[in-house]
Amino acid sequence: MVALEPNVATTLSDAVSGSGIKDVFAQPIIERLVKLGQQLRKGSADGSTLSPGDVLTNLTEELKKIHASSGGAVMNPLLHMPGMVHNSRYNIGLNV
Repeated sequence: MVALEPNVATTLSDAVSGSGIKDVFAQPIIERLVKLGQQLRKGSADGSTLSPGDVLTNLTEELKKIHASSGGAVMNPLLHMPGMVHNSRYNIGLNV
């Protein structure tokens, strides 16, 4: 998942701008993971930092907790509706 990678805030922002699609259901989760990743990579006040593997492990565990607490939903359920176009700025299904 892109949100678990380092230096991802700009990448995600560019992806949303480029596609014109923002999943308002998943966005708070993504932002939470990005912020946590930034904090983990920054290190603590005593100067100690986590290895990239440990950061990824912590973020993966956080995502699992979020997934479990949300009943297994971390993405907008409308994206799985039959007939919906996922990569289009305009969704014909909503205009009918």
